[in-house]
Amino acid sequence: MADAQELPDAAPVLELLNGFRKSKVLFTLVSLGVCDLLQLGPQQQQQQQQQQQQHAANTASSSSPTASAAAAAAAGNSSSSSRHTLSLQQLARLLSKEGAEPSHDGLGRLLDAAVSLQLLGGSRDGYYLTDLAHTYLTRDSQHSLVGYIIHSDSLLYKLWGDLETAVVTGSNCWSWAFGLDSADVFASVYSNDAAVLRFMRGMHGLCQLSAKPVLTAFDLTCYNMLVDLGGATGALAAAACELYPQMRAVVFDLPGVVTKAQQHFAAAPGVQGLGDRVSWVAGDFFAESQEAGLPAGDLYVLSRILHDWEEARCLKLLRLVYSRLPVGGALLLCEMLLDESGTAPPEVLLQSLNMLTQTHGRERKLSEYSHLLEAAGFRRIQGRKTGSYLDAIIAYKDVAEPQAP
Repeated sequence: MADAQELPDAAPVLELLNGFRKSKVLFTLVSLGVCDLLQLGPQQQQQQQQQQQQHAANTASSSSPTASAAAAAAAGNSSSSSRHTLSLQQLARLLSKEGAEPSHDGLGRLLDAAVSLQLLGGSRDGYYLTDLAHTYLTRDSQHSLVGYIIHSDSLLYKLWGDLETAVVTGSNCWSWAFGLDSADVFASVYSNDAAVLRFMRGMHGLCQLSAKPVLTAFDLTCYNMLVDLGGATGALAAAACELYPQMRAVVFDLPGVVTKAQQHFAAAPGVQGLGDRVSWVAGDFFAESQEAGLPAGDLYVLSRILHDWEEARCLKLLRLVYSRLPVGGALLLCEMLLDESGTAPPEVLLQSLNMLTQTHGRERKLSEYSHLLEAAGFRRIQGRKTGSYLDAIIAYKDVAEPQAP
């Protein structure tokens, strides 16, 4: 047997082995609404509970048991400079359901683990939010990732539980994990209003992490009308209008998504105040005879769209966009780029596996996107790593389409 000193350090393996435990601490902390309680503090939380009782009929359709805490917090104190602390006993009391408090032992272990992961500060005498948690783990924060965390816990975690099956079959996991048709990759996401809104909130938070880097990767000052295909909440379109004063934007998405966007996100921070510079149009860019249906623009955007689909469907969509662009117009792709070696970066490779478990697509190299874009007619293709969650690719329409004789 080899001497223990000659063995490689097992720490990297152990870190991978325990990685899912950290994710579940995050998921459970958010699912219970602990961060929202800590943001509100004891007095505001008491007021919030009274408001919940008074407006129960209006909040019955909420997608989350603590979602209405966001409205109360937004109206009250949401400043990170005001630090509220709640003891283990106070949190247990606030988290009680039908008069039954959660286990103090179990809750204490969860909260202490969250402290060790720098999601919370303090101890059992008084826990408080770290700046990290205040920014990303509270529902009313402009930069909240709560929607995507809930989406990851309720859907992605279960899909990844069947990763081995996905690897062996080369197909997504919807049928094994949820008994749904694997051909319709968004059946669960769009199965009901709450699921749609949860997914949109998740995408809204992720978009805000990378909107500015991808929109400034190239000079877009010469474009006046941006069309964001599949742009959902309008987060990227709004960011573009903020960055480029001459620009207006249209968000094109499915009718149900557009309705939700106008109801829940048109007045969101970053979108509100832009007036009629951001608008929504309902439609389906995969519908037959769609050429006349896409809004007109000189800059189209596809953000996190192509990675959902196989090459044939990507090419169909790219050709549609090319046909609608004027000469001199451009297409901006926002995706995670693999290195040309295909073996890095690790976060992109993990995202490609994520696509395997839930879609028909994958993450790609710049050369692979270039091949698709060139096949659709685009020229002068450039790609840039942004250092953020998403990278950017721009492609131009340089010549007019040949006229039929």
